[in-house]
Amino acid sequence: PAMPQLALAIFCAVTISSLVPGIVGAIYCAWTRRKQRKRTPTYDLNIPIDYNALGIGGLDKELTEIRRRALASRTLSPQEVEEMEIEHVRGILLYGPPGTGKTLIARKIGGLLKAASTKIVNGPEILDKYVGVSEQRIRELFAAAECDQDRQGANSGLHVIIFDEIDAICKKRGEMDNHVNDTIVDQLLAKMDGIEQLNNILVIGITNLPELLDSALLRPGRFEIQMKVINLPDEAGRLQIFEIRTAKLKENNKLDGSVNLKELAKKTKQYSGAGIAGLITMADFKRALGEKPKKKEEKDQNEQNVDESSSLKKSEEKEEKANMTLSKKKTYNPIKRVRHYVAKKTCDALRGD
Repeated sequence: PAMPQLALAIFCAVTISSLVPGIVGAIYCAWTRRKQRKRTPTYDLNIPIDYNALGIGGLDKELTEIRRRALASRTLSPQEVEEMEIEHVRGILLYGPPGTGKTLIARKIGGLLKAASTKIVNGPEILDKYVGVSEQRIRELFAAAECDQDRQGANSGLHVIIFDEIDAICKKRGEMDNHVNDTIVDQLLAKMDGIEQLNNILVIGITNLPELLDSALLRPGRFEIQMKVINLPDEAGRLQIFEIRTAKLKENNKLDGSVNLKELAKKTKQYSGAGIAGLITMADFKRALGEKPKKKEEKDQNEQNVDESSSLKKSEEKEEKANMTLSKKKTYNPIKRVRHYVAKKTCDALRGD
């Protein structure tokens, strides 16, 4: 009689021990979900951002707009997103003339949006001579976001993918002889808004020629936010750019004390951010070559000499023109007089005079 009781006790112990991990795991998962639901949102749009600390100057308005529109839905908790069936913004298109700061925004956008990962790709780098390689590169860019969403679901971190010069790979379909470009566009569309939708990605496209892009990319769910970056920085923005670009020079005591950044910001009225960067680079080159800046007195004297020489040259040109006109008036041309006389006599003869 003792043996069946012992066997029954062993069986019960084994059964309970096998069930305990599952029960504990279920309790832990439920507690974790409840904690995640009650957690505060990851993003807070009310917190001000120091763009100078990020190394961005003159683009406060554009960056604030991108941050507001890209993160508005991400300030909500995962539970609220699920209950309201909200789809986060997946694409932003930045376009405008060269030198207005589009690429600079792309380089700094990951830190601004607190992204889990940021990938920056030049459009032409996607292209390959072998069939299927370009499409494979597109899939690889989204692989980390897919894996993260499979593991964490709605709590997955934001993955930012940036395509610089996106017009190189996303031209309008059906307008090229080879169909490689068409398949690349198809692959990107499928990843951004296909059957298996990713809610943890933000794709940013940058281009100078938005009219070349395929129209399917610009509908909601893809590059639904289209922002034109055309404004040149104002005086305050130019001062920001000068301060950022000269920060390392100041730190290493390479900036002359006589340099007035506020005065430079006033004088560079029509300069873009790239233009100001080029100006500082040229100054660095001149300093490296040993060229010393001219003193104010020497500069004023040179300008006075230039003005005197230019006025003297203008007076000489004016006198030369007057002499030529006078010589033309005094010149007697007998052949011309004979031609006029013959023409007059011929006309008189034809009229019968």
